[in-house]
Amino acid sequence: MSVNDRYVISPHRPLRCLGVALIIVLLTNVLQAWYHYQDSYDSDYALAQLQTLHKQTLADHHELLKQQHQSLNSLSDYQQQLALQTAMTEELELRLGQLQQKVLDLNKELVFYQTITQGNSTSELQIREFQLRKDTTEADQYRFRIVITQGQNLNDPITGQVELALNHINADEEQSSTTAAEHSLNLRHVQVLEGAFKTEMEATPQSITVTLRQNGNTLLTRDFEWLPE
Repeated sequence: MSVNDRYVISPHRPLRCLGVALIIVLLTNVLQAWYHYQDSYDSDYALAQLQTLHKQTLADHHELLKQQHQSLNSLSDYQQQLALQTAMTEELELRLGQLQQKVLDLNKELVFYQTITQGNSTSELQIREFQLRKDTTEADQYRFRIVITQGQNLNDPITGQVELALNHINADEEQSSTTAAEHSLNLRHVQVLEGAFKTEMEATPQSITVTLRQNGNTLLTRDFEWLPE
């Protein structure tokens, strides 16, 4: 190789450079478009997944609300049935208690009448039983029950009046009596009297007196302590 060959200057080729530049620009645009498409595809896919998940969540939420509503309805029905059953149980227990008390009272009366018919009773006029209980409907009212027997030696019917008097003691230690109730006496072996009377709530009686009268004469008087049931 000669010295002149070492310093040969190649001619400038502008079209070739332009082609290379265009190829580079084209590749750059293609790469940018591909990345943009990839990002857009990923975003759309993620959005679609989120929308699907959102729809499923809403469906699950509606289903849970439906189940909750059904559970609340079932609970309300159960509470109503429980309240009804409780009320019925209380009513039955109350009626059972009343029936049991009635059986006890009937047994007492049966024994009492058996005593009279078998000739084991006393020969005197007697107040065999006196019951006093507070009325459940009115605060100042009391109900009473009196059993009067004639006795073996008194065969004729006895007529007259039965008087109940309330005995009070005032602030001066003075005793006073007020008539609470009166009933007709029509006794033939035995008579049962039942009734009610009212008393002043601020003045509690100390005792109650039951008096049997006939034609103005006192046949029998008996005092009972004020012990209402």
